[in-house]
Amino acid sequence: MIRATESSGSEAGTPVSLPLEFEAFYMENLRRALVYAVQRGLDLPSAEEVVSDAFLALYRRWDHVMTLANPAGYLFTTVRNAAINHFRRRQWEVPHDLQAGGKRVGPDIVEEPDHSRMEILQLIDQLPSRQAEIMRLIAAGIEYREIAQILILKESTVRVHVRAARMNLQRLLDDNSAV
Repeated sequence: MIRATESSGSEAGTPVSLPLEFEAFYMENLRRALVYAVQRGLDLPSAEEVVSDAFLALYRRWDHVMTLANPAGYLFTTVRNAAINHFRRRQWEVPHDLQAGGKRVGPDIVEEPDHSRMEILQLIDQLPSRQAEIMRLIAAGIEYREIAQILILKESTVRVHVRAARMNLQRLLDDNSAV
């Protein structure tokens, strides 16, 4: 994922050790950040790239990040913004199969998407923004207490949002099944 290399010094590309605080932060938050990126709709390779870029950005500003009251919140905000930027870039890319003047140049076999996962993500996207954000964090395996710290909310407020989100999701599921 993230590899720190010495940009100046004896030999370019020579690995350097990371600060212990950063390594501990990285190990503690890597899996949750990846799950969070996937919950934002990224496929695994894109999620890995986005999370790697986010950790690299944090590493470059580590002295500043260490002074923050909520470094994990800063990480998840960075991942969220990187995911948004990823989708913006993809909007403007020419599809691979159209790069040869409309002739298909990619593989003929297209992997079918997981509709249930896509439907759930679409339903979460229909929630009010705060509820959607909290549900994505929960899906990433983050506890209410940590979500409260990340979003700078009270834990009781997080619980209220979760309760409302569950009711809204149930309503949306009922509406979709009636169609």
